[in-house]
Amino acid sequence: MKFHSTTSIQLTKEQQNRNIWLTIIIGLIIVFVAQGISILPGTYIKNTGVQEVYNLFANLFVILIVILFCKFFQKRTLSSLGFKDKHIISKIFTGIILSITFLMTVLLVNLLAGSVELTSNLTAVNLVYVLAAFLAYFPQGLMEEIVCRGFIMNSLSAKYNVWIGLIVNSLIFAILHGINPDTTPLALFNLFLAGILLSTIFYLTDNILFVGAFHAVWNFMLGPVFGVKVSGLSVYSSLFKTTLLPEQSLINGGNFGFEGGLGLTISIFIAFTIIFLFIKIRDKQTKN
Repeated sequence: MKFHSTTSIQLTKEQQNRNIWLTIIIGLIIVFVAQGISILPGTYIKNTGVQEVYNLFANLFVILIVILFCKFFQKRTLSSLGFKDKHIISKIFTGIILSITFLMTVLLVNLLAGSVELTSNLTAVNLVYVLAAFLAYFPQGLMEEIVCRGFIMNSLSAKYNVWIGLIVNSLIFAILHGINPDTTPLALFNLFLAGILLSTIFYLTDNILFVGAFHAVWNFMLGPVFGVKVSGLSVYSSLFKTTLLPEQSLINGGNFGFEGGLGLTISIFIAFTIIFLFIKIRDKQTKN
């Protein structure tokens, strides 16, 4: 499959004027420092749920720092990062719906495989936390998409080609998440596939808010909805309680959560199949 430059990639090619690898290294260091600074006040919050929500919202500071870095160091505009000023609400809403559909597929695969038991947790759930978490996951998901897709993927795609940008940024995405607790080889592979999926969505839409919403709701559905660990990290409260059966950890991901199991692997390949068919139909319509 041949990928052509999108509008944001072409803008990045025209605007960036620094050594690409040095830029990425400096940029990632700045991200880590900004994250450390932003979550520091959270260490003084005693309530676990409030602290978790604060840490998610703290990504707004990281987003600002990354945008400023791209603007003043790379000389790039917001458009080169995939920000669009048209149909913002509809794009975000579409990203939310597609993400819910995808995560329901992941859950369904696990249920059909008999690897989980799902029960309601409505009598014990903290609904204020769930609502706050829904809003807070958007800065967190958008931050990761700006860093990995808008910044790294577009920078590499503009310098080399889209395949290089897609694969390398997905490897970095997997490594950054792979430092979380209880990571397994399958979890790392799934994280890489997730990076490829998110990168493909960003490429097709050329809209960072679309893929940011998809990523945010992915995490929200796993944690505060299903009650499953998000990349190995537990959440404070959830609408449902999903018990991952130990003897089926290869399917359900075990201690890492769904992202470490074959249930996610299968769901991602289903998504790839649908995307491939969509591309074929779109290309056929374009030719006609």
